[in-house]
Amino acid sequence: MVLGLAIIWVAGPFLAPVGMAHGWISADSSSAFPDYHRLPDLIAFILRSAYGRVCHQIPERSLWIQGHPMAICARCLGIYLGFFAGLLTYPLMHKRLGMELPRRRWLLFALLPLAIDFTGGYLGLFENTMASRIATGFVAGLAGSIYTAAGLIAATHAAIMTVSARRYYSPLRERGGVHNA
Repeated sequence: MVLGLAIIWVAGPFLAPVGMAHGWISADSSSAFPDYHRLPDLIAFILRSAYGRVCHQIPERSLWIQGHPMAICARCLGIYLGFFAGLLTYPLMHKRLGMELPRRRWLLFALLPLAIDFTGGYLGLFENTMASRIATGFVAGLAGSIYTAAGLIAATHAAIMTVSARRYYSPLRERGGVHNA
């Protein structure tokens, strides 16, 4: 289910520019939509609004597809692609990582390149690029997915163990009221 949601979330930013390029979605941002473009323009509005909650959407910092900007910036694209890649590769790493969350220092270490890239660009120490934004975002997203997947698996395991323990050690069973068939 998490992988399915990640697929939808990663595909969303590509829909608006591809739809605009092919005429499925109007590129007109005015509020007075022609009747024949109401639904496609509503879809474009929903996509931009949804991603606008988590991204600044500055066109100069976004990748462009067929002459139209994506609904997210390059750094967010890297984070989402990294998260998706991490979810795909987590089953291969699951046994090596074990059932518990990796140490927090590994997450901080994975976020360090993104922090350096952002801070250096913000302070004017150096000019970050689309490639650096995507790459540092990818590393952060990859690490985030590993912690998310490990946390969800640990929480699910704990919930199953709790339910199993309650079923096995129910008050009726202890008093002899329930017998195995």
